[in-house]
Amino acid sequence: MQLSLAILSKKAIEAALAHDWQKAIELNTQILEKYPNNLETKIRLGRALIQVKQFEKAKKIFKEVLAVDPIKPGCFEKPGNC
Repeated sequence: MQLSLAILSKKAIEAALAHDWQKAIELNTQILEKYPNNLETKIRLGRALIQVKQFEKAKKIFKEVLAVDPIKPGCFEKPGNC
């Protein structure tokens, strides 16, 4: 059974709030396999990648977000700005 976008997103956010960065990366990656253009998921993935010091991967993800929506930089600073 596949989980919905909302459930997977909630689980990814919970993992990040618990500082379980590997789980957050796994869940966000799983979401992107089904919804490859989901910008919020890409932002969450980029943040998690930074926490595990995978800076080049995070940079690539953030560039993808900015290529689609240059207004999103505020999301990188404060999640509530999205």
